[in-house]
Amino acid sequence: MGFRVNFKDDTPEKLEQGLLVPIGYYHAFVEDVAEGEGGNTKITFQISKGPWVEKKISETLWNPDGSNNEKAAKVNETKIKLWGHRLGLVPDTQCGQDADVELDFINAIGKEVIIHVVHNPSQNDKTKIYANIDFGGVFPLASDKIPMEDRAALSLPVLESQVKAAKEAAANGGKKPRGRPAKGPTTPSPNSVSVDDAILTAGL
Repeated sequence: MGFRVNFKDDTPEKLEQGLLVPIGYYHAFVEDVAEGEGGNTKITFQISKGPWVEKKISETLWNPDGSNNEKAAKVNETKIKLWGHRLGLVPDTQCGQDADVELDFINAIGKEVIIHVVHNPSQNDKTKIYANIDFGGVFPLASDKIPMEDRAALSLPVLESQVKAAKEAAANGGKKPRGRPAKGPTTPSPNSVSVDDAILTAGL
């Protein structure tokens, strides 16, 4: 006995992705934080809204002291600082201060955020694709770095500063900005809307 299926909307790459969370922005919260070997920290985010609700994605913050070289150590330290700041573990006023700060990410458990999911190939097998959170892909809900149309699709208030920038760009005949998205694939979120619709939604 066989199966009758249709591959019209599929590509080999899409089939390999299987049930991966699609690229895009999602409501989530920090579900768990666990310390691993070498002082590394594993943070698990759980999607809290939409068709992928309850789906979990974990990322590891690597201890800079265990890095292979100075450049890698700097990259790992930068990610720790960025995520610590965006998860509310360190205030803006700490920046510029010559003082060591102890960041314990367990204090971020339960924190509501927006995550930016990207797809990356396995380093050992390029045919295997994984859903990851981008290097800078953790945002507080009020972040202006979440593109305007994605904020609207996520039912987040569209920021007046983003609307103003979009209107100014349109008036000057320039390309309408999408905010400052995190580094990674530029595929819009599955439910993203146009900049014009975002402006109408904001009512500004």
